[in-house]
Amino acid sequence: MYSVDQEKLRVLDAFEGCPEYYDRLPVEVEVHEGKIETVFVYFIKSFKPDLLEKPMLKEYLSEGDHGLPYETRFGEGDV
Repeated sequence: MYSVDQEKLRVLDAFEGCPEYYDRLPVEVEVHEGKIETVFVYFIKSFKPDLLEKPMLKEYLSEGDHGLPYETRFGEGDV
């Protein structure tokens, strides 16, 4: 969870393909000792069950051993 301004939210929406592929919806989460925060979460619009068969990555590093290099979609400085 992190805080972003309106401009970064616009960039994140574009990165996530919102609203074409994902919806960004507010969700209440417990963050610490009962404190509730409302956060935005991106939800995929058309869930494909075969996505559950993909390997889960603890973290995504372009140079990781998964063989799936990150491909830049935006110009430098956009994200």
